[in-house]
Parts: sequence; structure tokens; C-alpha cells
Amino acid sequence: MKQSLAGVTIRTLDAADLQEMWEISYGPAADRKWMQYNGPYFNDPIQTWERYRDGWGAASVGNPLRAAIEVDGRLVGELTAYWSDGDLQQWLEMGIVIFRQEVWGQGTGVKALTLWMDYLFETFAYLPHLGFTTWSGNSRMQRLGDKLWMEKEGVIRKVRFWQGQYYDSVKYGILREEWQEAKARPVLAVKNSAVQPAEAEPTNKAAAQVVAVAGVTAGGKSTLIAALKEAHPQALVLSFDDYDIDQLPDAPPLGTPIKEAVPRYDVSTLKADLEQALTEAPALILLDFPFGRRHPVISELIDLSVYVKPPLDIVLARRILRDQPHDDGAAIRAQLENYLDFARPLFIAHESYISETADLILTDELTLAEKVAAVNARLQ
Repeated sequence: MKQSLAGVTIRTLDAADLQEMWEISYGPAADRKWMQYNGPYFNDPIQTWERYRDGWGAASVGNPLRAAIEVDGRLVGELTAYWSDGDLQQWLEMGIVIFRQEVWGQGTGVKALTLWMDYLFETFAYLPHLGFTTWSGNSRMQRLGDKLWMEKEGVIRKVRFWQGQYYDSVKYGILREEWQEAKARPVLAVKNSAVQPAEAEPTNKAAAQVVAVAGVTAGGKSTLIAALKEAHPQALVLSFDDYDIDQLPDAPPLGTPIKEAVPRYDVSTLKADLEQALTEAPALILLDFPFGRRHPVISELIDLSVYVKPPLDIVLARRILRDQPHDDGAAIRAQLENYLDFARPLFIAHESYISETADLILTDELTLAEKVAAVNARLQ
């Protein structure tokens, strides 16, 4: 088995792959940061070469339920699948690990898992459902499920214990017919097309209009983008969150002053996808981008910069409802304390600095329909 999508390839593992796969996962030069997210509560040991070769490695060679992930011909990670119901083989779960940290935040996981899900649904043509299980400490994996239009099908609260704290177990899943529909939706459609290598050097600007929507987290950016997409079905959507840019090794730490932080975010992959999308000349590109015109790499490509600015108490309420729907009073209290001591000053600084260069500022005094109308008026 070998399938490729926009520079990412998944393929059957060969015996010749095992040495390199061990080196990037457990070897002396591996950074092993992936182990902090891949079920660390199991306290799995760092495997020696011999143990890996004779155990997991040997079982992976030629295994139809495991695959190597390559980026531009270089091994970076692996995909797995296993039967949750054992010999009954009616309930298939899957997993993904990207060992090389330097390719995090570049859409590798979305592309690899897209190929893997296609392969699994084709190989096991009788299965109606695929899913994976993660934990609340792995926000990257949860975002991956969201990007692939999977449903969060279950949350088992406070059952994963790590470093003195309990976390939730989280299950995502998707039905076969939902997957077929999902591949035609905006995020996957853009990610699967705009990232394709261009035959010619892209121009810096095309006839399409780029509308960038900025704001703080839980400020309503995604809601406005979705409403604009509904009003403009042919528009393409690109989102900062789809690239895990804030998780890259050189991303500025939280708390860095906003004026220093913005230019330090590496948005080169996002820019390349945006420029490629512009060569395809859609009428409208909707860019969910928290920095608006303040990021020097993206600013020249933006035609209309919009800043959504709800009251910060609304932002706080949305964050709690979105991120902590099942948490107890102690956890919510901790969130409130963090907001007062840390997050709120950052939000205030963000509003002041980013909105200053916006063409259009939308407050919550407007309904969603009125916000869409205001943007449309600027596009005419």
C-alpha cells in the first residue's frame, strides 16, 4: 500500500525502515517529545533497539493495520489501527504519531490521517465507522479530529492520571457516509487542493479577494467565517488553527508581549497555501487569522481586515462553555483565576494592537446576520 497527498505519503512498512523508525522515535538523537502526548499515563518505557526490532517493529512489517508516514521521502511518523472488539472485528480504532517535531504544525497529520481513513474504509468495506481515542491533555489530537469533521462521540471524565492530575478520555468517530461528505467540505477541500505543488511560481496577488478575520480566542472568528462561507458557497477557507503554528518549536511562549510575539510566528506554510489558492482564482478566500494585518508575512495578501470584538466577559463565558463543559467547580475556578491574572491582560493587549489596523471592527451589538451584511457591503 502506498498513497500520497501534497508531499505526504503513507505506505506499508518494510524491514529496512525499522532502524530509522527506531532512531526517530526512541533513539539517542530523538527528542521524544511525542511521548508527552501519546498516552503518557501508561508510563511506557523508552525501547532499546533490540526490543523495538523484535517486538513492535517486527509486528509492523507488512502489517495492513500499520503504515509509515513520509514527508518529501523522509520518514516522520506512523499510523496504526486496531480492533477495539478483538476477534469480532466490527469496531476499528486508529492512531497517529508524528515523531519528528520539526514537521509539527505543517498539516502533516491532517493529510496522513485523510489518506489512512480512505485506506481503512476501502480495505474494510463493510465497516460503517472509524474512530480514535485520545485524552484532554492532547489538544493537538482533538483539533485533528475537528479538522477532519469527526464527531466528539464521548468524554469519560477524570480517568487518565498523569503528573498528579486527572484528565478526561475523549473519543472521536465518523461514519462512512459522513466521511464522504466531509471530504467535500471547506477545510478539507482547501487543505487537499491549495497545498498541491504549483506548476508555476505563484504570483503574490490574484483577482480573488482575501478577507482576514481576527480576534481573541472564543471571540467569534470561526462563527463569522462559517456564516460568510454559507453566504458565499464558492469561497475557500483557510484557518491559522489548521497549521498548529502556535505549537511549532520556535513559536513564542505564552505571555510574550503581543508586539514581539506576532512576527515570531512562522506562517510560511500558511502563506504558501494562501498564495497557491490565489492562483486558482476563487472569488473569495476567507482567512481565519488572529493577527490581521499585523503579521508582515501575510499582511500584503489581505484585501479586507475584519476584527471581531465581543465584550471580554462574553469571551470568558464562551471559553468555559466550549472547553470545560463537564468540569467541576474547582477547575472552573482555576480557569477564572487564570483569566484574571494572565489571559485578560493578553486579550486587552491583543484587541488594542491588532484591531488598530483593521478595516472593519464588529462588536456584539450587531447580530451575526448584520456582521455578515457589514462584510458583504465592504466587498461590493
